[in-house]
Amino acid sequence: MDEFAATNEQVAKIQAEMEKLELKPIDPKKVSSLFKIPSQYDSKVRKALELDETAAGKALEAILKEMKLPLPAREIMSRMEKARLS
Repeated sequence: MDEFAATNEQVAKIQAEMEKLELKPIDPKKVSSLFKIPSQYDSKVRKALELDETAAGKALEAILKEMKLPLPAREIMSRMEKARLS
């Protein structure tokens, strides 16, 4: 029984630490700059970044396609990770 109590205590500590972590939102202007998206698309980029990762990638893919700069969502997310934006 002591093992379970110790494990529960460790889990509680880890959960408390996780709650302290703060995720910074992705800056839409940095994303626009990375992909050279004109300012007329700022509202679309901002809305795209409010979605979950997969949906955001697809939304950004649609924006770039609209600009005639097709990039797959996977490549978009990869470039954002490399630029440390996501």
